[in-house]
Amino acid sequence: FQGTHAIEREVLNVIAVDIFKAEPESFDGYIASGGTEANIQALWVYRNFFINKCAAKHDEIVIVASEDTHYSIPKGSNLLLLDWLKIPVDFETRSIDEVVFEQKIITARNHGKKFFILVANMGTTMFGSVDNPASLIAVMDKHKLPFKLHIDAAYGGFVYPFTNSESTITFKNQNISSITIDAHKMLQAPYGTGIFICRKGLIDNVLTREA
Repeated sequence: FQGTHAIEREVLNVIAVDIFKAEPESFDGYIASGGTEANIQALWVYRNFFINKCAAKHDEIVIVASEDTHYSIPKGSNLLLLDWLKIPVDFETRSIDEVVFEQKIITARNHGKKFFILVANMGTTMFGSVDNPASLIAVMDKHKLPFKLHIDAAYGGFVYPFTNSESTITFKNQNISSITIDAHKMLQAPYGTGIFICRKGLIDNVLTREA
């Protein structure tokens, strides 16, 4: 299926390089069944990364996302046997409460959580709100906590980068490790066109030897 593979590589390159500013050949990815699978793929990659590279135990890893995050995140939490730390948002702006975020991170650390999988939204399904990854990163750096940051752009990824030319939610930010974007939403492609993109080498953590 060389022709199909070539088309997939071209699509991934357009999205990773042209839209999200990755360097050529610096990423891995694939076309998924949808945004749900792509988000769960990110959680799976980072769970295994922390287990493989940091000798983490399951109960030392936690997913952190806002209360407005897509249902694929609690679904992934259930599938991967990881706790989900739900962060409240401002009622009007739907932005993450940064003070509560820091408090919950500190509490989680004090209860034995050592490795954090952060999920930031680029357009929530219900409100279209966009999280500010910089504020989340600042808290993690302040407390010197290891983390991986995934951007769920399934809903807004084909809108926000084109309407905000100053967006910093791209692979130019070295703290962003992966992005989900979903063509069957705003791009109106057929179902089965979720897209997962991550930095080169991370996806190795979920390659199955038996396969």
